[in-house]
Formats: sequence, structure tokens, C-alpha cells
Amino acid sequence: MVPFTVWGRTWDECEKKAKLTYGERAVILKTEVQKRPVFFGLLAREELLATGYVRPPVIAAKQNIEEEKKKILAEAGKLTQQDPQIRELINEVRLLREKVDTTGKQQALPDENLVRLAELLEDNDFTSNYRKKILERIRKELSLDIIDNWTELQQHTLEFIGETISIHNDSIPRKLPRIIILIGPTGVGKTTTIAKLAARYVMGIEGGQTKHVSLITIDRYRIAATRQLEEYAAALKTPFAAPVDADELKKDLTLQRESADIILIDTIGRSPRDAVEIAEMKKMLEVCGSGAELHLAITAATKAADISDITAQFEPFGYKSVIITKLDETSRVGNVISALAERRKSVSFITDGQESTHRTIQKADVIRFLINLEGFDVDRNRLEKRFTLNGGAPAGRVE
Repeated sequence: MVPFTVWGRTWDECEKKAKLTYGERAVILKTEVQKRPVFFGLLAREELLATGYVRPPVIAAKQNIEEEKKKILAEAGKLTQQDPQIRELINEVRLLREKVDTTGKQQALPDENLVRLAELLEDNDFTSNYRKKILERIRKELSLDIIDNWTELQQHTLEFIGETISIHNDSIPRKLPRIIILIGPTGVGKTTTIAKLAARYVMGIEGGQTKHVSLITIDRYRIAATRQLEEYAAALKTPFAAPVDADELKKDLTLQRESADIILIDTIGRSPRDAVEIAEMKKMLEVCGSGAELHLAITAATKAADISDITAQFEPFGYKSVIITKLDETSRVGNVISALAERRKSVSFITDGQESTHRTIQKADVIRFLINLEGFDVDRNRLEKRFTLNGGAPAGRVE
């Protein structure tokens, strides 16, 4: 591994510079604030000094390992002369020299495992900032023996990730009827999710006993979606209404409050950047009262940056949690975990599949996210012991 240093104002900037200068195999291991000389050394300003390695290509034979070692040490000597800041890192590399057992099989160095782990996190679409925090925690809290053990390192990493996943607390006693509203961008599957939730409550899967459910939609534009929800209501033998304005919505709520335990409301899909339309919908929903529970629906395949934008733009609604839809349409969930952790948002439900049945929706739990991470050797029994409460509910951060 060839060590290097780069300067930058943020972790992302350092990472971009490293990859631009040293190629895609460049991996940053740590950063620290340093005084960087500017204006011919007359002034200095604080920036991040990032240190890392350029990961070497796969080496097939032992003799190639020895040749690669010589190249690395030679390059390290040059860097030591050119940049005194890197001397400490060079010494660490030399102390963690390659170990070869009696069979000639090369064992993985702790730093090599960190490089491997950093790549695995990146492959799962975790954001740069999230990866940085996980790697920093590993270096601070785990011993070299654990870092040197690839299996143990993976399990501890999964546990660290699990601790950042917040699960919505749905066990708080509430007055009936409960009004549950789904909001979110167009195309995230709100209508189908409403039908799935209705099936869970009607069948008694949610809460342990059957509930009287009413369905309402305020989507006046998608006629097909309105008819679809009306058909779901007919199949479940539940009341249905499609008010056109706030006054009609208020009347429908008054009528259905007398017999319903749960009132589920579908809303119009809005672009998170359309502030005017979002404000209009928010005003209409105000007739539902302060006790209404709003949940923001987002698809699992949404990019982390877009999730951050969506959660921020719908913030004025005061939504209680996020529902992740269409989990079956992506093989990576690092984007979801990262963005929600950074925005401090909890998850209430997860859906997968297009069928509008109770089987394609479940309460969110930490384990479901962790087993969907690509490339990790998941010890499910260990994770279930770590992230399960006495009553069988998922643990982790619960909000």
C-alpha cells in the first residue's frame, strides 16, 4: 500500500482530490485539522490533512508480494523526505509489516482490513460523511486484534451501523380514532402503501386486534389512483371518501370518527421543490387536527442527497416518521441508512412488492436493513440478540 497525504476543507474534498491524484484505489483512513501555509508561507489557515493508502492491485504470488513491499518502502522513503507530516503514518505502516505464516499464506493486516471495509461501505452507497464516522469509531473503540479479524470486524461494523438506525415508536397509547396521513413525492407508492396498511389493521396484524378502518384520498388529479383506492376499500369492506376541498374533508372526518378506529388518508404526490403546492396541501390537512400522524414515504432507491432534500422540504408538515417503500427494487440500502441517520429521522414501516397485501409491508426493524447490505457476512443470530428487546420488538435507537 502506498501512503499519501492531501489537503482539503472537508472529508469529501479530500477524497475527491485523493482519487483525482492517485486513482480510484486511493482510500482515506483518517483526517486531522492542521495549519496549512498559504501566500508563500507568510500566512496559515486551518484545513484537513488527510492521510491514506493507495490500495495495490491483487498480487498472486509470494515473490510478487516481496517486490511490492520493496516498491512501497521505496515510495514511502521519498514521501518521508518530501512531506514531514506523513512520517508518523510511515512508521505505523512499518510497524504493521506483512506477516507470513508457515504455509506461506499472507495474513491480512489491520489497515488492509480497514481499506477493505471502506470499499465495502462505499459499495453499499453509504455517504462519505457516514463512512468517515463509522471508520473513526472503529479506530477509536476496536482493538487491533479485532480489526485484524475480518469476520469480527464485519460484525462490529454491522452493530455500529445498526445503532444509527432509528425505529419509530408506535406503541404509545393514542385516542381513537387514529388519523394516519401519508405524504411524499409523486411515484413513491403512497396509494399502494395505504392499502397495505389498511389490510394490516383490518386483519388485526397491527396492534393485535382487528380495527374498523376508513379510507380517504385528497388526490383530485390521479383518477386511476382514486378508483384503485376505492376498489381496495370495497374489497376490505371499509368506508371510502374523496373530498375535493378542506370543508368536505372536515365533514368526512366528522362522519367517520363515529365508527372508525383508524382513518387512513392518501395525499397528492408533490415535488419536494414545489413549495407553493406543498403549502396548499398542508393547509388542507390542518382540518385533521394536531393529533393526526403524518408519515413521509420515500422509495429505497432514492439517492442519499435526494432523501436529505425530500426530508427537509416536507419538514413543515411535522411528520412523525418515514416509510421506506419498494425495498425490493434495490440491492443497496446504505443511502437510506446514511441520509436518515444524518437527518435524525426514524422509520416506521418497510414495503416491498407491488401487491397490495399485508405480506408486502412490515414494521421497520434494524435487522431488515442490516441483512440487505451487500457483501457483509451477516451473523443474523448475533444481530438479533443485539437488536431485540425483551418483548421481541426491534431495538436500536427508538424515537
